[in-house]
Amino acid sequence: MAAPDSPSTPRFNPSDVPDGTRKGFSLHVARLADGSVLRVAVNVVAGSGHHPCLALIAGIHGDEYDGILALAELWEELDPKDIAGRVVMVPCANPTAFAAGARKSPLDGLDLNRTFPGKPRGQPSEQLAYCLFHDVLKQADFVFSMHGWTAYGDVVPYVEFKHDNPATARASFDAAAASGFEIIRIGSWSPGVMTREASVAGIPGMESEVGGMGMSSSENRERYKGYVRRLMAHLGMVKKTTDARPAAAPRVVEHMDIFSPVGGVVRLRVRVGEDVTRGTVLATVHNFHGEARHEIIAPDSGMIAMTRVAGSAQPGDMMFRIFRDVKNPVAQ
Repeated sequence: MAAPDSPSTPRFNPSDVPDGTRKGFSLHVARLADGSVLRVAVNVVAGSGHHPCLALIAGIHGDEYDGILALAELWEELDPKDIAGRVVMVPCANPTAFAAGARKSPLDGLDLNRTFPGKPRGQPSEQLAYCLFHDVLKQADFVFSMHGWTAYGDVVPYVEFKHDNPATARASFDAAAASGFEIIRIGSWSPGVMTREASVAGIPGMESEVGGMGMSSSENRERYKGYVRRLMAHLGMVKKTTDARPAAAPRVVEHMDIFSPVGGVVRLRVRVGEDVTRGTVLATVHNFHGEARHEIIAPDSGMIAMTRVAGSAQPGDMMFRIFRDVKNPVAQ
């Protein structure tokens, strides 16, 4: 079922949607220089009761497609009669970046996922962040931010959470594990990241990376839908799912990122998901005469979590992300 057109509204409340129904909203964000209005679509699947309220946000970066399309399919598939609480979907949080096929909005060049909680009178991306934060996230009991890698990279599916906020860390980790992610990353988020700011406001949540390379696959969309359904079951919104889950506990990891000091033609020597040892040659950067300019070496042992798939690199480009196992910081 396609989301119905509805009048723009400056604010909305998912509790206003009658139980057992669904409704699409178009939130007015800002009036632009050409007179058009920046709007963001929000879809609500209203089950029985107002809580739990789960916010599912995709398309914060405009070139990450698996989450966007997975939410489009879930909008068709979820039956309000089978749900307790509310599911609030923002299938494309950054519509101008999506239209440009880019990570950042062409309106102001800002990264939406570095601008939360936003500004009511800021640049368009800041106003968009303010609208999403105050009209959507603050009404949620849990936030799931659904990302993918950019067009130049491939990545193993993983999820991360803010582990250093005692008020939300345990709930966030438990939800990440219950959702079926095999890898949970421990890392610091810079100010402005949506899920970080939600956590600071006392709202547990998680941010995932699934897919990349500027494309979407049915496999990744099904994977994302499985994570969402298991999350809903964990939150008590639906009956326990029969979807397959990993038999083992998730790996808890930290990461290191590796950059190229030179530009040139890239020849990869490893693949995503491959285990490597310290000193392994990960890639060779050549000039156009075929002469090797630089070997990119693994500084430590671990798993290749992300590789740059583009055949070229400029100095300073991120080439790899390596995961290393660590102790779960919220384990009792």
